[in-house]
Amino acid sequence: EWNGREILFMPEPPPKKGTKVKIVVSKYLSSRRPAQMDKQMLRENSPLDTLHRTEMKGVVGDLQYAASTCRPDLSGGTSLVQRGELSMSELDQANELLKHAIATADCGITIQPIPIDSMIVVGFGDSSFANADELRTQIASLTVIADSRCLEGAAPGSIISWSSNRTKRVIRSTLAGEASAADNPAGNAAYACAYSTAIY
Repeated sequence: EWNGREILFMPEPPPKKGTKVKIVVSKYLSSRRPAQMDKQMLRENSPLDTLHRTEMKGVVGDLQYAASTCRPDLSGGTSLVQRGELSMSELDQANELLKHAIATADCGITIQPIPIDSMIVVGFGDSSFANADELRTQIASLTVIADSRCLEGAAPGSIISWSSNRTKRVIRSTLAGEASAADNPAGNAAYACAYSTAIY
């Protein structure tokens, strides 16, 4: 369980060398609650008032904490519910995403024991063309340290970084979106390789 400062091993003591470690924020998510909704305002999809803006900030804060800590699956949705002009529909979407996070609080990332002599870094990138507000494109990246056997079949791997965000530059085609999405994982993979080389 990650508490914001350190990993608390449950059950104690810490696992032995060579065993996999799963990182979750289940206690944190289980203590969260969705925002209170005004049903009339939701039916009319009214702009958020001061009270509901505060609720929105709380829900998004919970989602961002979980998404940035050990829940890559929440990153895309968390990014998409944050827009310039917020209405009750965005708060409702954020609420549904938080309910999903709470219902799957035991999900997280697993750090696998990868032999140093067969370790490789793999980067993934993808885009969703013009799916965000103002026709902006959503791009995502994922960087994994894996066993080199993954080049031929199934093999263990550990996620070390991930992101999902709207592009700031204008994307004029799906091909341009995919190219833009490939930039982050390429850079992250190169950094991970250099970092690993310096350590080992």
